[in-house]
Formats: sequence, C-alpha cells, structure tokens
Amino acid sequence: MEIAIEARSLSHPQPGGFKTYTTNLIKELLRIDSINQYTLYLDRPLPLGTLPSSDNVDTCIMSPMGLVLNVPIREQIRLPLKLYRKQPHLIHAPCTTAPILTKFPLVITIHDTIEFLNNSQDGSYSPMTSPKRRLMSLYSRTIQRLGARRAKVIITDSEHSKQDIIHTLQVPTSKICVIPIAHAQCYQPKPPDAVKEFRHKFHLPANFIFTLVAASPRKNAKGLLRIFARLPITLRKKYPLFMVQTHNLLQTGIQEEIERLNLTNQVHFLPQMSDDELALLYNAATVFVFPSLYEGFGLPVLEAMACGTPVVASSLTSIPEVSGKAATLVDPRDEAEFAYALETILINPNKQIAMAEAGLHQAQLFSWEHTAKMTLATYQECLLQTTSPSTVQDISFR
Repeated sequence: MEIAIEARSLSHPQPGGFKTYTTNLIKELLRIDSINQYTLYLDRPLPLGTLPSSDNVDTCIMSPMGLVLNVPIREQIRLPLKLYRKQPHLIHAPCTTAPILTKFPLVITIHDTIEFLNNSQDGSYSPMTSPKRRLMSLYSRTIQRLGARRAKVIITDSEHSKQDIIHTLQVPTSKICVIPIAHAQCYQPKPPDAVKEFRHKFHLPANFIFTLVAASPRKNAKGLLRIFARLPITLRKKYPLFMVQTHNLLQTGIQEEIERLNLTNQVHFLPQMSDDELALLYNAATVFVFPSLYEGFGLPVLEAMACGTPVVASSLTSIPEVSGKAATLVDPRDEAEFAYALETILINPNKQIAMAEAGLHQAQLFSWEHTAKMTLATYQECLLQTTSPSTVQDISFR
C-alpha cells in the first residue's frame, strides 16, 4: 500500500508538539512495518540519522517559497499536484491541517481544538495581532473544519480532545479514533553520574522545581509564579523555580510579574533544550509542575513520570487521562490549593518516592509502538470505507 504523509513538521528546525508526534510516529511505523510504502512530503532535507534506514520510505522535498501564504499554497496547491502524480492509496495529515482538494482517502490527526478557543485563553506573549498570524490562524481554523468533514478517519490524542472535536467541528463520534501518544525513549531514569554532570553544566542546585512554559496564557506561566509566591519563603529558597521557555519573548512577557512578586532571586530561566537534555533536567528536578489550563494531551506530564519525577499538575482537560493516579492533580485556577499541594510534596520525601514509583508504572502504559500499531489499523479502516473487501485484503497489513 502506498501511504503519503504530509510530514513538513518532521523537517522543521523548531521543536514542538507537532514535530515530536510526527517524528516518533514515522520512526515507529518504519520500524514495525516493512510491507507498505511510505512517501514523506517535507520542507527541507532531513539531517542524517533522523529516520532509520529503510527500503520502504521515500521523501519528496517541497522547499518553502518564502511567501506569506507559503503554507496554504504548499498544502492546497503544490502538495495535491505531487499527490496526483504519485497516486497513493491514502494520505495522512498528522498536524491538524490537510490537503482537502484531493480525491484520495484522508486520515487527519487533530490533536486538540486550541485554535478555536477565545483570545483570553489562546493569546500569546508573541505578537499575535500581526496580520500574518491572524491570517494563518484563520486558515488553520477553516481547513480544520473542512478537513474534519473531508476525512474518512480523524485521529486524536485523548478522550477529552475527541469530545471537543465533536462539539467544535460538528463531526460524528464514529469518525474519531482516540490513539494516545507516548514519550520518546530518552525519557527514563538516568545514571546518577550523568545527572550530576548535567547539574554542574547548568549550575543547578541540589533541589529545585521545574516547569516548561510556552508563549500562550493557557500554559499559565503567570499563574504558576503566583502559586510559587504563595510558598513559604524558606521553601522558595530551598526549592527555586527553573523554567525552560519555548520562546525568548516569553521571558520578557513575564519578567514584570517576577519582579512584582519579589521572586527575582528565586525564579530562573533555562534555554531551549534537546530531548536528551530535557530528560536529564527532569531527572535532576525535585518536582515537576504543570498548571496548564488546556491540553490536548499533556505530554510533559508523561515525560516527567517516565523519568521518575513527582508531578503536580492541572486537573483540567486531558491531563487526568495521562497521569492516572500517579500525579497530584489540582485545579490551577485555585492557586491557594495548588500551592498547598506543591508544598505538601516538597516537605514529604517519602511521598516524593511513592509518586516517582507510581509515575514510572503509569508511563509504561504508553508507547510509540502501540501508537503506530493503532495508526496502521486506522489506515486499514480508512481503506475499508473506500475499497472493496478483496482489494483491502490484497494490501492489508501483514
């Protein structure tokens, strides 16, 4: 079977959830499936070693044109022309938007409905009001709606996202398949010497609180600062807060809040890190905190648990599906309660040990092998809806 994957996020230099999902899914598909033929449509050549060596994968490079409308033109004009020449059995669009002007069966992964939230939830510390950003947001929302109707199957990461898609995009529940994602293999307990060396490299103290923050108010970075400020001063000095930011503009956006709360010497920023570095950072941290207001899945929670790090996280949206009973979950809008939960864990080493063990067990429930196998089954289901049973049997997965 010929499977086309719109894989531009795979070749993007910018890290993020789309790239993590696309990279790990394709790697695992190629590992478990040597029968079907894959064509990956990329923006630029892949660095050596990005994917395992395989005879059943080709790449097609569609270099960016440097235009404001590069993505719409690429996705709705250039890519359909390439697909017409290739004649695949199906297309998988793994990053929310898809080429809708094609005749081929479409599988689309819609991770969440964040684009449809109102501005108070979905704003950004970066210049969201720029004409380009507004235009791309309009394009994304429009194509998601059309793509959801056009697709034979919609994949999403959680039951919570499934319900959001049903209500927001008005598609039947029978069209949606929930396939949880997973953490990369590097997220696991690390040798003490490696953690010690990493701690020395970044001048990290023996004890600290760690969080990941992004340039969107739904990530609740300012709320976390207010929560942290509620801790007793003795705990804040013993357990300073370290933030890894996804955009330099974020630091500028929340620096005023740090100063207003008198936290200048207790909150520290770290640069963007690779997956391997983040895994060491999770291992070095005493506690990982994640007070997000909305998540389609909540991958950082899973990554922290897989490293054996206690987690205090939001009880909202999809996060309880990921954490199970292994994390302490609190509504982050109740900042006093969240601070109390965090304090309780910081002063109780035995609870930290128990949470670390529970998190490791919970993380074992997720794997990219499982994600890839369910995705292959979804491809087959897509074909069953468009071809005769005998045809599907000839090209089914073996």
